[in-house]
Order: sequence, then C-alpha cells, then structure tokens
Amino acid sequence: MYRKIGFDEDGLWHHYLGWWNGDPVATTSLFLGAGVAGIYFVFTLPAARCQGIGAAITLAALQDASRRGYRVGVLGSSSMGYSVYQRLGFQE
Repeated sequence: MYRKIGFDEDGLWHHYLGWWNGDPVATTSLFLGAGVAGIYFVFTLPAARCQGIGAAITLAALQDASRRGYRVGVLGSSSMGYSVYQRLGFQE
C-alpha cells in the first residue's frame, strides 16, 4: 500500500504481522527516518488481546530497528496501549 501511494520509495516502512495459534492477530508498522524509529498502527484483534501479543510485535519492530542502528523509538499511544508501552520503557 505505501509503495502505491509513494510513502516507501526508500524502503523506510517495515510491516509486521503477529500470529497466535496459527492465526494472524496483530500488526504494526515501523518507519525509519531522521535517526528515529517510529512505531505506527499497532493493532491486536479483540479476541487475542491481553496475551502480550501487542507488546511482542512492538518489541520485534524495535529490535529490528536496533539491529539497523537506530537507538531512539517513538510512538503515539491510545489509552488502551499506554501501560503496554510504559512496560516496554517508553516515557512521555
């Protein structure tokens, strides 16, 4: 989708799909630019919530960014995800 609308000409977007018991249940996207790793579009299906999947997929994207040399991660949080991101070490 991002390539079609011109947002990924340089391969700055990376997309992740989380699986639970053989089913795709979570997504997130990582944007790399200006020395910062941005986490976007974190979503877990309601039936799969409260299993640590949202945290795991967010952490996987951040670890990927770290392997690519990024040391700062940012995101905007919904109230639902706020405590998850705090546990991962994000601060306001």
